Amino acid sequence: MRPAKVGGSGYPAWYTVEVTCTRRQLGLALLAASCSRRGCGPDERVAELEGAAVEAITVHEGVVVAVGGGARGRMWTVSPEGNVVERLDRLAHPRDVIVVHDRWVVASDGGVVAMPRTGAERESWTERPAWRLAAGAAVCWIERETSAIWRWGGEGPVRVIEGRGVHAQGFAVAGSRVLWTAADALWDTEVTGSTPRLLAQIPGAGDVAVLDHRLFAVATPDGLIRHPDGGKIIEAQTPASLSAAGGWLAFGAVDGVVAVGTPGSLRVPTTAKAVATDGRRIWWVDRGDVLWRRSLSS
Repeated sequence: MRPAKVGGSGYPAWYTVEVTCTRRQLGLALLAASCSRRGCGPDERVAELEGAAVEAITVHEGVVVAVGGGARGRMWTVSPEGNVVERLDRLAHPRDVIVVHDRWVVASDGGVVAMPRTGAERESWTERPAWRLAAGAAVCWIERETSAIWRWGGEGPVRVIEGRGVHAQGFAVAGSRVLWTAADALWDTEVTGSTPRLLAQIPGAGDVAVLDHRLFAVATPDGLIRHPDGGKIIEAQTPASLSAAGGWLAFGAVDGVVAVGTPGSLRVPTTAKAVATDGRRIWWVDRGDVLWRRSLSS
């Protein structure tokens, strides 16, 4: 889940309360093939997004938002009851989506656009191709062609950091900090712009997720590790599509969808293109563009 409060300084409140795992709890590498049996429910088939070619999903207040469709540029919302509404067309190759206040924000090969959920006219924030979005004190994105990081400045896009000649592999915003991985390393800077700081050398560093204001999960080819202490969270092959909320960290791996949290962990033996969690459930889209969910509590 990635709804965000934008504006102001410091860390938005939801960043400091979403994940309350202790290091010991989050470090439990429970590799069971099914739920830890602490109340987790069965898999639920929610809806089929026929021909969707889904690239990314997010969840906000129980509603799943999915983008995909390739050159046609489509977006869907799926209600908790499984009702599907197609919301968007004519955005070339959407790559990511987040919810910010009353807007959907989509990154695509045609740029970044913000669309009020009230149905008002959408706003074009940039026409440069973008592929990753994250939000905290500002909405930020990675430009596909240069790997530069930008933020929305209210009146127009503002460059946070120049591209470093290496395509960023992972990206997150924690309050006023922007974190990204490139060249086997984790970097950060202030959202308002400053000299990039090397945080750690992490071979194979990929996606990044915010656990709280000081702990982050970094994906490597053989599992997830914590920064800054370097402890292992869980072993899993090539984890991606990280999503953290409410004490749970969910992601897709080669052999299944995995969630790790304070009550334990679960592994759903399936393939998934995109994963999201709100701390109460996990959602994933399989290779057939079918949306599934599973409860994380009784």
